[in-house]
Amino acid sequence: MEVKTLIIYLIASVVLFIILNHIEEKKDPIHYGFVSCIYLLIVSGICTTYHLSKNNDAIFIVSIFELLLRIINESMIKEKNFFKNKNIIQKYILTLTIVFCLNTLFISKVKTVFLNLEQVKMTIWLLIIIYILNYLKYKEKKIVKEKKKKIEIQKENENKEKKEYIIVQYAKLKNKYSTKIKTKHKELIPLIYAIMIYENKNRPELFRKLDYHLYKLNGKANKFGIMQIYSKYYIDDENSISVAIRRLEKIYYQLSKKNNSDRQIIKEYYKKENVEREVLTILNEIKQFNKK
Repeated sequence: MEVKTLIIYLIASVVLFIILNHIEEKKDPIHYGFVSCIYLLIVSGICTTYHLSKNNDAIFIVSIFELLLRIINESMIKEKNFFKNKNIIQKYILTLTIVFCLNTLFISKVKTVFLNLEQVKMTIWLLIIIYILNYLKYKEKKIVKEKKKKIEIQKENENKEKKEYIIVQYAKLKNKYSTKIKTKHKELIPLIYAIMIYENKNRPELFRKLDYHLYKLNGKANKFGIMQIYSKYYIDDENSISVAIRRLEKIYYQLSKKNNSDRQIIKEYYKKENVEREVLTILNEIKQFNKK
């Protein structure tokens, strides 16, 4: 091996030493062996391209020089015993093994590690294809994310509108029927309004009037009044409220010894799970509003 080549390898080892020091200080998880391999490939390519050495059969010596610099640095400058640190020794044994294999099996077998123009062309097109695929994947994720965000905003707006509707209806119905709601159990009053809001939404006043006229024509049993009470005879809004209150009080008494929670009362009143959830949601909004 020429003296010039040894000097180049020594200079290269100093640069490698600095690079590995930087990685160590940053606590970067990149393995020493991986970094050393990339570095040696670059050095090998430069030496071959600019004819700095006849061959690169022993370029792994750069890593050996770097190891010697490390030992000198640890022993003389930091005043530490390099050989007592098992982690560093294991790291360098593995690094030198990988570098030696790379040198023997690849670097020494090719004229240059750098790509020629034809290989560069293929590499560029490969990178372009990878970029396009990654971009399409990114766009797909972005579209999905935007759709998800749009749905969330839509749901948020719907919930806001629903809350506003409940409070507005609560205020209107309370103003209209507060004197008609008579019960000893004041805790049932918010529930009465919740049922009223739910039923009034599903069967507005206009449709209830149609129900009245149909009853006049055919006399058939139907649901009547704002509380939608099933009856063989016509019941107006006020009377439907009275009937609903009596039913709720009866359920309240029956459950008083067990569990007379709002959910349980609604469950017994409707016996329909989907309606139970809806009425309970309205009730919770009313209670939250009353706390303010």
